[in-house]
Amino acid sequence: MANVALSGAIVMLVSGQLFRGDDDDEEYLKKIAKAILETIVSDTIPIVGNAVASGVSGWAGGDMVDLPSAFGRFLGAAADLEGEKLLGAFLNLIEAGLKFGALPVTAGNRAVRAVREQNPLHLLGYDYAELWESWL
Repeated sequence: MANVALSGAIVMLVSGQLFRGDDDDEEYLKKIAKAILETIVSDTIPIVGNAVASGVSGWAGGDMVDLPSAFGRFLGAAADLEGEKLLGAFLNLIEAGLKFGALPVTAGNRAVRAVREQNPLHLLGYDYAELWESWL
């Protein structure tokens, strides 16, 4: 616990969150919570903790398995409490989970694209999805 607290304090000091300027109190508390979440995640999750922490800070992983950073991006979006960003991070987490589980990614991508663009014809393929736009 002392290691996590010390690491969190150093991260807050280096990032400038400990001594803030004229920030809004609510934004300041969100930044502190996010910095603490990054530190806890990177120190407590074995093997993939750094990838999850980089996802919390908003970085996308370039690894073949993007699941840890996608999970981190979802945690970061949940900490920000922004609806659109949270939905996008959740859909990216679903796509990364499908790739990780070696499930048919094409069908998953079509479902995510159908939800994201609110176009049900994406489930049948891109060519049919263009028809939806012409009907509207």
